[in-house]
Order: sequence, then structure tokens, then C-alpha cells
Amino acid sequence: MLLATNPEEVRDKAKFLDEENRSRQQIVEDIFNEAVDMVEREGLQHNKVIVVAQKDWHEGVIGIAASRLQEKYYRPIVIIAIREDIGKASCRSIDGLHMKEALEACSEDLIIFGGHSKAAGFSIMPEKIPEFTQHLLAYAEEHMTEEDLIPILDIENVLAPHEVTKEFIEELAHLEPFGMGNPKPQFVCEKVRCKQAREMGKDGTHLRFDFENFNNIYTAIGWNMADYVDTISHHFIDLVFQPDINNWNGREYVQFKLNDLRLSKNSTSYLEAYPSYNAIAQVYVAIRNMQGPNGVNKLSLFTSLERQQAKISNKSLDSILQILQELKLIAVDPQDNIKLLPAPAQKLNLANSPTYQGRQQTTLL
Repeated sequence: MLLATNPEEVRDKAKFLDEENRSRQQIVEDIFNEAVDMVEREGLQHNKVIVVAQKDWHEGVIGIAASRLQEKYYRPIVIIAIREDIGKASCRSIDGLHMKEALEACSEDLIIFGGHSKAAGFSIMPEKIPEFTQHLLAYAEEHMTEEDLIPILDIENVLAPHEVTKEFIEELAHLEPFGMGNPKPQFVCEKVRCKQAREMGKDGTHLRFDFENFNNIYTAIGWNMADYVDTISHHFIDLVFQPDINNWNGREYVQFKLNDLRLSKNSTSYLEAYPSYNAIAQVYVAIRNMQGPNGVNKLSLFTSLERQQAKISNKSLDSILQILQELKLIAVDPQDNIKLLPAPAQKLNLANSPTYQGRQQTTLL
């Protein structure tokens, strides 16, 4: 297609590729749904490793289906496609089980195998599958704990929505390529108010919603997360996401690609309790610029910050004033009047504030 010089030939080949890709997607969807039905019907989701096998599954796409099962159940997955009296398998694992070592322990049941800790494959005679499954489950019982089956998300940082910009995403792109050993970074946004959530996709299995932050509207999507629609609409939620730039109908915008979410538990978000260096500096400069003979009142300060479109809530301002007092930069009287204190001769270290130290000492999720 790329080498063709005839536009009609290019269109024909592009149409063929698109049809083939749609067919592949449907095959993956069918295998995934059949496997889920098998898991739920037979109660396999309670095993430490899930093994499913079926005749006439397409061996070329079972790896994709295995990855989706692993995301759904957070267990090592083995999918076996049986054709012409031989089974060919694709395996996906989690941190708690080294898949290649597990297959080595069951090698007498297999024709051939290979792979690494997180992904592997093998061939097997169909009559050996029940025995192999027993051996693999026994190995998992010996080498895995219940704690290994608790999903863990690695979070890089807590961000406010307005910090997720196109420029920020372009900077992250310099860390590519992402993959094993260099996973794509994930971030958290807390206490965002979900507007009306809705299902999306041909089968209504995906989630989409908008949320508002300081008069800006942001879009979030979650693949295979439609079950959350009724739970999160019009509620405050915490998001685990990977930032993305979406192009649609000639419009380019930032999109929050969800990996997980939950209803917000705390009335005060992480960034309100432990504000960033930039937010602290912004408030300190505002106090210095507004300082009069009697200082500056907190309400007047907050109003001024709002006019400057500073992304600082009232709770965040309370935390920042606490930090500035701990650093002996300001004094606040009972009437919320703020007065600057003489600046120290030596350079300030924010780590001297117990409140600010909480940024490094607090578990996020």
C-alpha cells in the first residue's frame, strides 16, 4: 500500500487492511467473551492461575485476549487454542509469578515452551491439558501468596488537572519507547467532580465522562470500565490515568486515559494538604505585593488569587499559610490578618516545614 502509485490501488489496499483489522478485533472480542464466560461458569477466577482452553480459537490473537483477561482478573493467565490435535498457548503473568520458571517446572507436560517472566507460550497435546493445569496450580500455590494477587499501581505523581497540558504530554514523549522495564508513567488526580458519565463503544462496554476544574472542562475515557457509569456520575472521584492527546474532527485536546478510579474518600485532596512549591511561591509573592500597614486579610488574598486565575482552593491556601508560618515568613492573627516577617538571611529550605515534608511521607493510594 505504501509503495503503490495508483490512488485507487491505495484505497483498495487500505480498505482491505481496515476490514482485516476489524475482523481481528471481533475475533479477539469473541475469544475474550467466551473465556470470561468459561471462567465465571467454572469459578476459575478463584484460582491463583487461570487456565482456559477451547477448540478452534485463533492462535494468532490469544495473546491479546490473555492480556485482557489478566487486566480483568489480575491473575496469571494461560489461554490454549486447540487445532488439529495440538494446543498452542499464550501466557501473561503478574509480578508474583515468573511465568517461564513456572513452565519449566511443568515442562514434562509440554512439547515446547519459551518466554520470560511476564509473557510466554508453549505447545501441548490436548490430553495433557488437565494434568498440566494441576501441576501449574500446585506450583502457584507454592510460590504465590494472597498478597501477590492484590493489584498494585505505580504512581509517578499527584497532579492537578490544569498541569496536564499538551506541552507536558510532549515532554513525556521524550521518555519513549515505553514497554517492559520502562512502563508508561501513570498519574493521579484527586477529587474531580464527574459530570454525567456515559457508556461508549459499539457494545457500550467503555466509559466516558467530563469533569470540571477551575472552570475548565476535561475528558476522561476508560476502556472496558462501563460498569462505573452509575457509581460515579455527579460524584467526586480520584483518577489513575495516563495523559493522552486525542484528535477528533479536526480538534486536538488533552484526554485522561483511565487505568483505575474510585470515589473520593477524603474531604481534602493530596495537593490541598501538601501544596506544590510553585503554589507556595505564588501565594508568598501575592502576600508581599498586597502587604499594607496592617498586613493583608486572608479573604482579600484569596479573592486576589481567584482574579489571577490561580489554581489554589481555600483549603490549599490554609495549608500554604501553615507552611509559611512554620518557615517563619509570615504571622497570622486570630482575625486572619497576615503580616510578613523579616526574611531570613540564609536560603530557605521547604523541608524545614513539617507540613511540606508530608509530600514525601504520605502514601498516595
